Amino acid sequence: DIPNAVSPSVTMSDVAARSSPDAAARSMMPAMPSVMSAVFQPAMAMYFMASALSLAENAVVAPISLAFAVSFAMSPPLAPEIAPTSDIADSKLRQLEKALAVASEGGTIPVVCDQSPCLHRMREHIKSMPLYEPAEFIHDFMAQYLNFHKHDTPVAVHITCSSRRMGIGDKIINLARMCSNNVLVPEEVGCCGFAGDKGFTHPELNQWGLRKLRPQIEAAGVVAGYSNSRTCEIGLTTNSGIPYKSIVYLVDECTTAKQ
Repeated sequence: DIPNAVSPSVTMSDVAARSSPDAAARSMMPAMPSVMSAVFQPAMAMYFMASALSLAENAVVAPISLAFAVSFAMSPPLAPEIAPTSDIADSKLRQLEKALAVASEGGTIPVVCDQSPCLHRMREHIKSMPLYEPAEFIHDFMAQYLNFHKHDTPVAVHITCSSRRMGIGDKIINLARMCSNNVLVPEEVGCCGFAGDKGFTHPELNQWGLRKLRPQIEAAGVVAGYSNSRTCEIGLTTNSGIPYKSIVYLVDECTTAKQ
């Protein structure tokens, strides 16, 4: 069954009313923009999930206003093995869990996070509420409300390490294939090597991890790439010669809402 977050009777025009007193009475989805999106894609960060849900034009979005330090606790730079102390990571995790518990009405409303590494850590430690990655949520719950208009434009898909660990890689690929007849999943390109924030300070790790990417991109005539982690997408863009962005944008370009 489709979660409470999606209700065919609610349209995206209601997004403007998400701060109104009666918004809580409508179907909502807590949207958690990660710090990576907020920093590296600031114009889209707070409206990322509103854009995703506009695909079906049937949901109200309730963005969660969290301190960057809280949401940043989910990313690899503040995972226990990398953080200055594990106490910092664990403390921020508990803060986030409490905030999400309130926003999700005690876990009765599913939560979507726009960064797969952040979501992976959340799923490892937060068991009191349903947590989803955007492509996964679209694939499982929204696709039935969408008309897909497939095109022949060659596109590439990168499955992040965290997506593999969560077992959602096939859903991301299937979603891309619902949008394009020419989907490239490059061979022998596993971990991109960005490794949380390491790609900023040690770009050679990223270059080595993606050394086999560009030749396949060029051979297939791919013009755009898609993934679900902003930092990975930065490294993929740098080393492939084509822009990489969230797969949500591909779905948005190729779908209309069923009437």
